[in-house]
Amino acid sequence: RLLDMYAVRLSELRSELKRNVRAVDFAYYIKSVEDTVLQFERMTKATHQRKITALRARIRQDRYYLEPDSVITNLSSYSLSEVEKSALSRGLKFTLPLPK
Repeated sequence: RLLDMYAVRLSELRSELKRNVRAVDFAYYIKSVEDTVLQFERMTKATHQRKITALRARIRQDRYYLEPDSVITNLSSYSLSEVEKSALSRGLKFTLPLPK
């Protein structure tokens, strides 16, 4: 709904600009805006790709370090279940997702 309102307003502004400037100036302004939008899209895509790549690397790294028997030392007589070992091997900052 908000996006539709913005689209309508943008169309109105474009029409007003077209009425108030010469055709050459209008074409220049539109080209400048389109170039800016394309540059923003490229930068946004590159940023997202960089973040996704870093996240994937971190996930692969976490899997490497998540071998429970290599990171947990049980000093008690209590035997840990596989679920408990898995949770402990994820570290102290690990939390379960909250129910929705």
